[in-house]
Amino acid sequence: MVEFVARASHSVEIQLLYASIVWLAAWLVTSIRGSATTKYWIWVATSLNFIVPVSTVLDLMRPARLFRVTPLNVIRIAGNAVSMNGRASAALLVVWLLGASMMLLRLFLRIRADRRVEASRQVPAVDGILRPQITLPDGIDRLLTKDELNAVLIHELTHAKRRDNLIRLLHEVTLCALWFH
Repeated sequence: MVEFVARASHSVEIQLLYASIVWLAAWLVTSIRGSATTKYWIWVATSLNFIVPVSTVLDLMRPARLFRVTPLNVIRIAGNAVSMNGRASAALLVVWLLGASMMLLRLFLRIRADRRVEASRQVPAVDGILRPQITLPDGIDRLLTKDELNAVLIHELTHAKRRDNLIRLLHEVTLCALWFH
């Protein structure tokens, strides 16, 4: 059991380190000029990298004997020490559960507040996760020219087609789980 917990702890540590390196690379790449669409998809891929444990799969494909020879030996030793101490493991679990619960509560309250504001929204937006729909503020057609209104609708339609609200929700739920990172 201790070996399983140590291996799982090691996998999480490797995944978070790998995902952090990918995040840094994405930040550097998107800091350079490029289209908004390209930058968007780079950040979606970076977010998915935190959700899908690619590095863990790669790590599990290595022979078991290489597990003991890693550049992160100090982290592995600390992870093993925590996993062998039942009280430390339980304390870390409680801290993680409290943090994740607080983040989920914060997300729930924000979503609820957003739903209340939808009726009096002052900007164009896409509402809904499973069936996105574009909402426009009252009187926007009197403020914008026909071409400007078409540009706004095309912009919002792009958000709806890409399912940006769903991607954002998945990203925020992941943030709740990885609140400590």
